[in-house]
Amino acid sequence: MTERGVTDFNQLKDEFLHIKQTRLSLDDGQLRLGMTCIGTYIQSPDKVKLGIAVSLSNSEYDDKKVQIGDALVKLAQAIENRMGFGSM
Repeated sequence: MTERGVTDFNQLKDEFLHIKQTRLSLDDGQLRLGMTCIGTYIQSPDKVKLGIAVSLSNSEYDDKKVQIGDALVKLAQAIENRMGFGSM
């Protein structure tokens, strides 16, 4: 973990709220400086959540952040639909 990592419970709660609102989780150098990881979850009927994520360099992420986030959420929704979990 780097100095950018979450070290405060309130900060962690804020991150969870952001994930719930946007469906995206972002690690912007919290685990490794110079790397960004963006992920989302796959919602199933029994509330078990699976995750998918992409890791890349900060410069690669900065160029395509909106497209990457949108693509991940669309992929998660497609997987949910394919597995019969859609419209939850």
